[in-house]
Amino acid sequence: MRQENCFVLGLQESKCESVSSLWVSKLWGQKDFDFVCVNSIGQSGGILLSWDTVYFNKDSVIKGTHFCGAIGAWQNVDIKVGLINVYAPQSHSLKAGLWNDLTALLKDHTEVIWVIMGDFNAVRFPEERMGSVFDEKEASDFNSFISESGLLDVQFCGRRFTRSSKDGRKLSKLDRFLVSSNFFPIWNNPLVQVLPQTIADHCPLVLQVEDYNYGPKPFRFFDSWLNIVEFCDN
Repeated sequence: MRQENCFVLGLQESKCESVSSLWVSKLWGQKDFDFVCVNSIGQSGGILLSWDTVYFNKDSVIKGTHFCGAIGAWQNVDIKVGLINVYAPQSHSLKAGLWNDLTALLKDHTEVIWVIMGDFNAVRFPEERMGSVFDEKEASDFNSFISESGLLDVQFCGRRFTRSSKDGRKLSKLDRFLVSSNFFPIWNNPLVQVLPQTIADHCPLVLQVEDYNYGPKPFRFFDSWLNIVEFCDN
């Protein structure tokens, strides 16, 4: 993560029942940071959203069973920014509940610039899945959530898929970045770079904007499943 020089970090499957500042500091090194998390249940689940406080300072925290985030101030941006990391469940009914919760949240904060990242455990179109069955109803629900929330799916560059089975026969695009339309007057031409798969079966993603209107550095978010072996215990 450090070599990507990112300002925001989202992790799914942290597998930590209690996340401490010391734990998160191992990801950031010497940088000043803050974070919000949903703890795992035993060795299952866990969500972390963390950020460099030079660029983002939180005003309030957002938490649900399957997501966590913050609303606050981004450096040199007058409009409030909301960051959310999602780790959607497998269950269709639980996913539908998650979409409803997020839609209601965004409708309550229409003035906020939203960036929503993570593992949505759903695809939008048949071409986003290979080697497994496309669920038309699940995709329709996911697309309705995106449309009703006024979100836009950030374009990928490079790889088409973000997850592969161990034998490489099943491929899917489960991970992505969604942003609100008011993101674009501030940051132009965003792209999602799909990095090579490592230990986890999901590829890390980097959201980057090279044309950053308020300073020389690009806007960079890093989103990944935790792929550091036994990181929580060390």
